[in-house]
Amino acid sequence: MFDADGDKVTAMVEIYKEPKDLIDRMQRGLLLIWLATALGGGLIYLGLYWIVRRAANLLATQQKQLITNETFVALGEMSSAVAHSLRNPWRPYVPAPSWPWSSTLARRTRTSTTSSARSTACRSGCASCCNRCAR
Repeated sequence: MFDADGDKVTAMVEIYKEPKDLIDRMQRGLLLIWLATALGGGLIYLGLYWIVRRAANLLATQQKQLITNETFVALGEMSSAVAHSLRNPWRPYVPAPSWPWSSTLARRTRTSTTSSARSTACRSGCASCCNRCAR
């Protein structure tokens, strides 16, 4: 507004225009940011889910292998004990080596067992087992 002469400006009124284009661009940018964030979060979730599932499957497989191996170990120990028992039977007439009279009794038992084996071999006619057959 000018004064009465029209030379000087006495008041001024500003008329603002709303920048709709700028507001639309900002809203689209905000939407893109939210979409990118959601997509990134989804990808991270799927990646972590895959890692956890793979680890769970690996643990289940290893647990099955561990159970199988423990079964085989138990079977091996049992067969070892059976083989040991068959190869070294318990003889009630042979005392334990820790007993004080065990050395003489074991010597007698060993001698009697050896002589009975010789006599059995001699009766079969084998000349190479001892000198009795050769005589």
